[in-house]
Amino acid sequence: MLRSAALLRQLRPKFQHARIQQRRTIINQSSGLQRAVRAQMGQDLRRVGTLVILPPLIALTYITAFTIAGFTGLQIWLEHVGMAAGDATPWGWEADSEDWTGGSRGGTDPTLGVLPRFALRSAWFFQHWIGEIPSSGRSESPYFPTTLFGGADRGNQLAEQQIMWAMQYLVKVQKPIPPAVLLRHEEILEKLGTPAALNKAWNECLMLLSQAPRGSLEAAKLSLKLGNLAARRGLDDGAIRLWEEALKLTPSSISPGMTQTPTEIPVQQRHLADVYVQLSSIYASNENMGAARVIQSRGSDLIASFLDAPPSESPSPEERLHYLHEQYSRDFSQGCTSCSSDCRCSGYRGDGLKGRFLFTLQNGQLRGHRGNAYKPNLLGIQDSTHSWSCPPA
Repeated sequence: MLRSAALLRQLRPKFQHARIQQRRTIINQSSGLQRAVRAQMGQDLRRVGTLVILPPLIALTYITAFTIAGFTGLQIWLEHVGMAAGDATPWGWEADSEDWTGGSRGGTDPTLGVLPRFALRSAWFFQHWIGEIPSSGRSESPYFPTTLFGGADRGNQLAEQQIMWAMQYLVKVQKPIPPAVLLRHEEILEKLGTPAALNKAWNECLMLLSQAPRGSLEAAKLSLKLGNLAARRGLDDGAIRLWEEALKLTPSSISPGMTQTPTEIPVQQRHLADVYVQLSSIYASNENMGAARVIQSRGSDLIASFLDAPPSESPSPEERLHYLHEQYSRDFSQGCTSCSSDCRCSGYRGDGLKGRFLFTLQNGQLRGHRGNAYKPNLLGIQDSTHSWSCPPA
């Protein structure tokens, strides 16, 4: 027994050492197995990423890049092409182009900041490209009420919202609102045409008129706008007073000691012709044919004096368009004054160059139509057809 106990004591360290070696072998084997499993899992994950995750990720990257590039390209196009100003010519058609705060160079004013400029570009885009896409019944504009079946001025609604946001942002950051922005908002409100929109347009136009130099072409055009708004609101007496005010233009200084009268400047000639057409039409609409005849005769004589100087031998599109405008205004006045006192004007609507005049007489003989938009730099020359056939006086 003693010998067996002594033998066991001698063999115990060997057994312990063998057990430790066995454990180490098992641990090494399991570690190797784990490394092999991990390596296989890594390969599987790489394969899954290459076949499943990578293609959508690449597609998303391309879509994002093209979206950013397209958005940036659109903004550049709007700023430098879509909102570009017309070339200055002696005929002054650039004065009728839309100013989006960029002035004679076009585009928007960099001093406004990034967000207001983006909003103004969006307003131009909505106004000119969205057009009269039918809208849903719900409207967020306070000047265009929510309706059951929607409306047809979606582009103008969105443009109005963008300009309003830009103005609110400028007020928030304590920057002045440029008059050009206020004028663009006023013109869009005119197009919306709801009572709330016309009231707001009236207030904004009054604000702009208070800032314009008295006797200037800018003030005269604003008086013409206010007269149009008054006529649309049924205030005929107010419209007549405003249109008479629009005829008051002061001579322009062209050099020290030299001035030009309004009748010598093409853009002011067109303005005066438009005002006389408005005045004669509202008198005829109210069946005040005596006053209409006096205004029409005066306007016809004035416009005829504009046409005394014949156009050049090779007239430019701007020059031809100017003479077309004056000839139509003269023919309109002469056509109305040659009719008898029984003539009556109906279907009157006046929006200056951007509107239309549609006239019929009580006898159904005199008809005149004035088409849309004189824009030589965009649409070319468009000759509106018109004919006069009046009964004998």
